[in-house]
Amino acid sequence: MSAQADIVIHPVADDALIERNPELFFTDMDGELVMMSVARGEYFGLGGIAPRLWALLETPRTPSFLRETVLSEFDVDESTCRRDVAEFVATMIAKGLARVR
Repeated sequence: MSAQADIVIHPVADDALIERNPELFFTDMDGELVMMSVARGEYFGLGGIAPRLWALLETPRTPSFLRETVLSEFDVDESTCRRDVAEFVATMIAKGLARVR
């Protein structure tokens, strides 16, 4: 999921609790997570490690928890992981798919 030009991305503090938007519908389709926002009339697709991050957000989590989990489960260096998790969280919030609790 990459940021689009019309979405303003703001960094999120490492200790902020992030939760899913409960109004979304989502399902797994051949390894990709497909999400629908009825309120916005939009759908979104998540691939790569994003479905795993989404699964972790079943319970509100901090960006630092997400990053630590990714580092323990995937072969990725810390700086790449930090950047990717930060972008995922900020983009999800900017698009209304998640929020800071």
